[in-house]
Amino acid sequence: MSNTDSSNQENALSKLPEMIREAQALAQSGEYPAAAQHYLLVTNRLESDQSPVSRYLGAYLEAGNLALKQGLSESALALYRRYLQRVPDSGKAGYVYSQMAAAALQMTDLGRALDYYQQALQQGLSGKAAGKAHYRRARLLQQQNQNRAAIHAYQSALLDLESLTLRSRAYYALGKLWQTQKDGAQAASAYEQALALTRPEQAADRAFQLGVIYTQLQRFDEAEQMLDQALAAYAAQGQVFWQAMTWLKKSMLALIQKQLESVIASAESAIAVLADQQEPALLITAYDLIGEVYNYQHRYSEADAWFARSVELKASLSGNM
Repeated sequence: MSNTDSSNQENALSKLPEMIREAQALAQSGEYPAAAQHYLLVTNRLESDQSPVSRYLGAYLEAGNLALKQGLSESALALYRRYLQRVPDSGKAGYVYSQMAAAALQMTDLGRALDYYQQALQQGLSGKAAGKAHYRRARLLQQQNQNRAAIHAYQSALLDLESLTLRSRAYYALGKLWQTQKDGAQAASAYEQALALTRPEQAADRAFQLGVIYTQLQRFDEAEQMLDQALAAYAAQGQVFWQAMTWLKKSMLALIQKQLESVIASAESAIAVLADQQEPALLITAYDLIGEVYNYQHRYSEADAWFARSVELKASLSGNM
């Protein structure tokens, strides 16, 4: 390189600090397209400087984050890759790979997102950042029905997650996953942890699932308590479907314990809650439960009347298909 070329390059690079500051100011003020143009000028100049170390190379990372914020996923990935090429030992590789995973998610490329989260964790991501990466990876694995791997990922996330909301969600997800594995004890333990971390007004689903699991484990008093808690929360939220569903679970719980009058009372409550709602499957279940009780009690005419309502509703559904 001639002295003139060297002087020109040094002059160009000397303007980088001001250009970067301008790009940062534009990004902070929400002027993203203008900021992107400034970062493009910066990275173009950096490409002309192939020295192994430059205090300005962080501009690649900043430009990648800006592109990600704008939804320009491919551009973000290219900038992140270039940053890793130019600064392989920055100590930020874990963070960069987690950002690359976010870009892949914008593109709905779940496989690539999983790979990037794995690389982020392998590159030494730690603390709450690692917890979030494990958690997001676990959710992706769960979406792909890789349930065993998802369980392990959620358990790893819980070692580092600090957010009570995310911890509650992780335990709740674990409860559902343990249910798929037919492990009621583990599911109950996970749901209990989720419920303990959840605000009362948001506890309905956790309480409902615990009621179901406790019923399966024959912990009937606890099941009744949880279903009552869920019912009160669903009623406060005006969630008609889940009120009816909970009444039906209470009816089934009563049936297991041969509390026949409670079976009928709970099923009738489900019917009353549904009123004019279009939830035929729940109504059919309620009609059949009441019919079964009357049949068991040898009250056959009453049983036949409820079974007839169920059959009529099933026939109407078939006719509408």
